[in-house]
Amino acid sequence: MHPASHALLSWLVADAHPLPRRDRILIFAGGLLPDLDGLAILGGTEAYQRWHHVILHNGLSAVVYGVIVAACARRRALAGLLAGVTWHLHLLADWFGSGGPDGSQWSIPYGVPFTFTDYYAPYQWPLASWQNVLITVLAIALCVALALRRGRTCVEVFSRKADAEVMAVLRRRLSGGAPAEPPAPQAGPPDDEPDAPRDPEAAPPDDEPDAPRAPEAAPPDDEPDARRDAP
Repeated sequence: MHPASHALLSWLVADAHPLPRRDRILIFAGGLLPDLDGLAILGGTEAYQRWHHVILHNGLSAVVYGVIVAACARRRALAGLLAGVTWHLHLLADWFGSGGPDGSQWSIPYGVPFTFTDYYAPYQWPLASWQNVLITVLAIALCVALALRRGRTCVEVFSRKADAEVMAVLRRRLSGGAPAEPPAPQAGPPDDEPDAPRDPEAAPPDDEPDAPRAPEAAPPDDEPDARRDAP
């Protein structure tokens, strides 16, 4: 399968769970590193045919990389497990989607170095096939949906600044070019903010006690007594 397709599938795994950026990068790399054995092409076509899909396309390489990731990541156990998943996802994609145009098949010697038995998929479609195109298109759609949810794309692996620009373009295009609406104001002050000071001239609320009343003054002694009843 094409490296771009591997990258998209790996990012879906790397960003499926909230993890630190370092962990996401390590998990993402697990879906691309197996193709490093393609550097055998530097030794010629024969070396490429002999060692590509052999040196790093096996179970032991996946386990070793998972252990390395677990030692370097912040969420060690989860990151190591997901790194093994992306590595195996690469092997699975190559097992089914790396057939030659002439009908030839790539095998996966999963047991290397303990056994060099070649395992062939029961059905392997060509590299340039509608199946690989469909998988890639679906992966792009899922990556876009995940980006809108998480606020990042696989571009963050290389540059956070570039990733922010990509996200801005995605939001602008998917929103029809309309500017984002500002958030609606809150109905009241947050619970952690103190109440606003009250106006000292305002009337006191009903739940406050009334001010104490001054006692009525007694009548002075020189005032005449009240009218007495007639005899």
